[in-house]
Amino acid sequence: SIKAIIIRLAPYYVGHGGSIEFVSYDASVGQVQVRLLGACAGCGMSGITLKYGLEKELKKELPEVKEVLAV
Repeated sequence: SIKAIIIRLAPYYVGHGGSIEFVSYDASVGQVQVRLLGACAGCGMSGITLKYGLEKELKKELPEVKEVLAV
């Protein structure tokens, strides 16, 4: 599940002083919305973390996921 993958990747974000919280999933467009917390919220690398970290893992394990957005 989306939440399980976010939890599994949590040590990476926590290790950098941040966190990512699941907000919603829109199955009609394959869009996952997350909230960046802690150091992730103000980090200039958060876009890379989302696209090449979380989004990549979600797409690999759940092909129905097309995009991850921070809200």
